Amino acid sequence: MNNISEGERLFAEGKIIEAKELFLMVLENGNSCKETYNNLAIIAIKENNIESAIEYFTKALEIDPFYKTTVLNYTDLLRTMEKPEIALPLLESFTKQNPQDKEIQQLLAEIKLKYITVDDIKKYNEDGTKYLGNNEFEKAKKCYVKSLALNDNQPAIRKGLLLALDAILKHNISETNKNITSTRPNYFDKEKEVNPKRKLFLKYVPEKLVTEKTGLNILFISDFHVAGNQARMMKFLNNHTTHKARSIGFIKDYLNYGEDIVLDTNEHLKEVHELIKIADFFHFIRLKPNIPEIDLNKYVRKDNCMIDYFGSEISCHKEKVVDFHRQTDFFGLNKYDHDMYKGAEFMMYHIPTMFDASEYDTYETDLSFYKKQEIIIGHSPTNPNVKGTQYILPIIERVNKKIQQRVKVNLTMGKVNTEAMKEKEKCDIHINSINTNTATYRNVISGKCSGQSPLESLAMGKVTISSLDNFYLSFYPDAPIFTSTIEDLENLIIKILSNPEMVKEKMKNTKLWLKQFSPPLVIQKYLYIYQYIITGSQYVNSTDRFFKTFP
Repeated sequence: MNNISEGERLFAEGKIIEAKELFLMVLENGNSCKETYNNLAIIAIKENNIESAIEYFTKALEIDPFYKTTVLNYTDLLRTMEKPEIALPLLESFTKQNPQDKEIQQLLAEIKLKYITVDDIKKYNEDGTKYLGNNEFEKAKKCYVKSLALNDNQPAIRKGLLLALDAILKHNISETNKNITSTRPNYFDKEKEVNPKRKLFLKYVPEKLVTEKTGLNILFISDFHVAGNQARMMKFLNNHTTHKARSIGFIKDYLNYGEDIVLDTNEHLKEVHELIKIADFFHFIRLKPNIPEIDLNKYVRKDNCMIDYFGSEISCHKEKVVDFHRQTDFFGLNKYDHDMYKGAEFMMYHIPTMFDASEYDTYETDLSFYKKQEIIIGHSPTNPNVKGTQYILPIIERVNKKIQQRVKVNLTMGKVNTEAMKEKEKCDIHINSINTNTATYRNVISGKCSGQSPLESLAMGKVTISSLDNFYLSFYPDAPIFTSTIEDLENLIIKILSNPEMVKEKMKNTKLWLKQFSPPLVIQKYLYIYQYIITGSQYVNSTDRFFKTFP
């Protein structure tokens, strides 16, 4: 054994020939041991004598099939030779004998992932395409996800996955809409909120506050209800300020946060015309639409309206948005998206998403998943392409093959908000939307700031991942959201699953952080903006009734 140690010392000093002679002498003296054969194999590799290296490794393993040093060294050689078919059974046998050895488990997972046969990928792709053609979209999704997890560079397969996801989303929305009339809205139930004694802008004002309504008639107008934001703002203005508000949308909100008027037929057209004619302020969401049988331009001016951008409207239609504001000089708002700033500085102002975390006071940060054998990662996109779903799902599939615990995906699409929240509650980690830093994923148009969904996840105590850019983080440097790009997501998930102390530290002030999005604070910001647009004055009297709020 002393000769072996001496040989290893010589090898470490770069005296390869002397070390080899000493090891061979050990064998000649009849001392056949695994350490000697392993060392001779390493020297043979240095000498580029691969055949001898394999012979020596084989003899070492004949003495001890579970000698970890040789298992690792031989596997490294086999990887360079692209011989996974030899390495895999070697590692599998070792893992079966030593189930607690995470290093070998990780190595086995990496080799399985990297060296999976082309035939397997081809089979997944063929099956996925067959299922897609047969309108079996769930099966197609599963095949495409498995294929992309094995080979990420398949643009055509990525497109197929996106087609399957879009079809699943449309189907789920269709099923949701069939039963939506029997589902109570999550936030604004107009049947309960209505004041039967009043009409027009007083329609949803509590009777006890009618005499307090000395402020504006505020009319929200949007193509669709963005995560219930119009209903939330309208309800708070009616119930807690001196102002009155109504809301008009053009598409039924399948998320079912609640809504006022849906102008998908002419049923409410007369009421809409009356509201427009007596409105003091127009709060447009995302764009300024056309209203049937009335010219909005006769009522809308730059001193009585603003455009409030949510979601991907800016990212998807940047030039259109900027040109519109240049032509009209209308005031614009957005949710900390830096794209708004580029070329549109004159109309840029940032305001947070309104979110009432007090509704989730019973929830605490939940890190119990570290003790579970199954980790559930949730993702609930309203638009898979915008949220990067076609990249997120294969990444989670790869993570599942690399860690000891089982990872399950909870993909929720096309459900009402109450159902989506129940699904989110089942999750351990929730991924919002993921963007990219490179041109590799150039078709991804996800936002780079925090919307409604990640705030909901945080409030429920869930570990939350989303793409946040430096511009957003300059406003919220202490955001308890784990930020990532597509390129980094796989490593981030693995890091989260292996580092509970890091996660605990990141999320320790979540409840306090969420308070800054509370309705009273955000509505106050809106009121200051309203008055600035109307008066042009940058200075206000904060005791003015215009800013008064009621409990």
